[in-house]
Amino acid sequence: MKTYRIDSGIIDAIENFIMYGLPPGSCAALLLQHEFILAHRHAHHLIKVDKEWLSHVNYVKDVVPDFVKGDNFHNWTGFTEPLAFNVGEHIMAERLGGGGRISELYDLFRSRRV
Repeated sequence: MKTYRIDSGIIDAIENFIMYGLPPGSCAALLLQHEFILAHRHAHHLIKVDKEWLSHVNYVKDVVPDFVKGDNFHNWTGFTEPLAFNVGEHIMAERLGGGGRISELYDLFRSRRV
């Protein structure tokens, strides 16, 4: 299992974007849009160090699901809309594999709505 050293503010921003569709700050938003050079310019100086920065880029590439990043960034509204087929499919695949972070976020979102 790969380990990432990610700034907690960026993690929170990405998770709130996934759950509620809340727009993340400029660095996280640009990371999610795969605008890595621009995101680096907006990053806090403590995470601009090569090894730290690469961990953030790899986290977005490896862990964040496709339905919220890249070209899909501008269309994502959070779990407030009925789940699109590929989102539900992603969650089902995670659960079949023993669970995952997106499944946990979706469950947390649903528990707060009740």
